[in-house]
Parts: sequence; C-alpha cells; structure tokens
Amino acid sequence: MTTSTYRRGWNGKPQLNGVRQYWRLPNPDAITEKATSPVLVVEKHYVDNDLRRVTFLDVETGETVYSKGYLNGLPHGKSTGGAYHNGKRVGIWHEIPYYAGTEEISVQKSYRDGYLHGEWIWKGAGGRTLQTAKYDDGRLIEWNGLPTKQAIELLLRKCELDDADFSRLQRPAACVELISQPSLDNSTKRGQPRTNRWQLHVDGQRTNLTLAERVLDPFDFFPPHRNITNFLPGDPIIESLLATCLNSNETLVLREHTLYFVEISSAELIP
Repeated sequence: MTTSTYRRGWNGKPQLNGVRQYWRLPNPDAITEKATSPVLVVEKHYVDNDLRRVTFLDVETGETVYSKGYLNGLPHGKSTGGAYHNGKRVGIWHEIPYYAGTEEISVQKSYRDGYLHGEWIWKGAGGRTLQTAKYDDGRLIEWNGLPTKQAIELLLRKCELDDADFSRLQRPAACVELISQPSLDNSTKRGQPRTNRWQLHVDGQRTNLTLAERVLDPFDFFPPHRNITNFLPGDPIIESLLATCLNSNETLVLREHTLYFVEISSAELIP
C-alpha cells in the first residue's frame, strides 16, 4: 500500500511533493495484538517530482535503518554512514557493522570525489584494531602501517616462490586469472569445512602461487569462483588482489605457503 502527497506544478499537472510512504502487512507468523495493522517500511521525500531522500524503516521498531539523500537524481548530502556529493562518496564513512560469528566488526572508510582516499580501519571487540589500509586517490599505498610494496614483498617472500614468480607477481600485467583447482578435502558431511583452491595465472602463464579459502558447507552448489575486480591492465598484481579483498572486508593471510582469503575478524587473524 502506498500513500503520496501531490501539488500542482507551474503547468497545472500534479507533482509529487512531500512524503510518499510504502506500507506492508506484518509477517503472519509475527502478528500480535499490537501488530495487525500495516507497518511503514519506506519513505520517499520529493520536491516538485525531484526525489530528495529515501528512508528504510525497521518494521518492528519504526526506527530508521538506512537513509540516503538525493539531488537531481544522484546521491547527494548526508546518508547513513557518510555523505555524497553529486553521486560520489566523500569524507569519512562509518559502514554498517558486520558480524564474524558473534563478533561485531566496525569499519571506517574514507573517500575523496568518489575515490578511495585516506585511512580505512577495521576494529573488533573492545575496539581492537584488526587491519588498516591507506589509499591515495584510489591507489592502495599502505597496508597495516607499511608501504604496500614493502608489505607485499614481505608476504611473498614467505610463499617459497622461485625468483621468476617472485619478480613476476610484483610487476604490472595485462591479464590475471584465478584458475580453480581440485579440492584436497574429502568432506562428505554437511557442515564440515572444505578448502577451495586457485592457481594464479599471469598473462596466460601459470605461477606457483596458490590461493585458498575455507568454506563451511561442502554441499555449496555454486562452484568456487573469484574475480580480481580491482585489477586493471598495468596494475601491480598482488596489490590489486589485496585491494579487492579489503573492499569486501577480507584480507590475505599466509598459512603453509598458501595465501588464504579470510574475513577480517579476531578469530581469523590470530596466528
């Protein structure tokens, strides 16, 4: 159910002006004596047909869950977590916390003109800093307090790569692929962990760098698949891989000469 407010514009035609509200019936399984009427879930604010703000509300408490401002069809102004300017994120953003098990992870990100810029910080229980990164106009320049190039070199030296791969993985490339490898696990019970593995290929050539992730359910019907979404031809390879992980609240951890994709959390980062 929708309710809207209109007024006539300069041409005499009705225009949305004010609040348009979206209502829904409560979940039948959760209906109580106090929850039999439609509940407000979304509000959209208009000025002469121009959308200025969208607000999503909690169906139980009525409190704002997420809000985003708009101007001329683009995100603009204060929104939940931060601010936009002409459709681009700007300044400090405090992302909606995510949960790793029972631990709440808070994430602070920073932008300039839509580009990743400034310091990103992940914190766990008790405010403990788990991971940091620093960007300069979209380029990852520091990881956990070290210049990115130095941090990646230290990581790769522990992977027992030959000189050719060690050098190749720190140079720019035209094409980078993660090729899925057969699982080494024999898990057959639901709920038992499984390891997905990939071999890194650079410009059509196989390297000896193995990447992996642990997943809980071996009956996951989706084949293991990962893309290096931040990679552009000419970018340093592992830097692009790391930046892709950080954007998804993941990081790279070395275990038994293999780089693992892990969610940033206290449990995953304990040596």
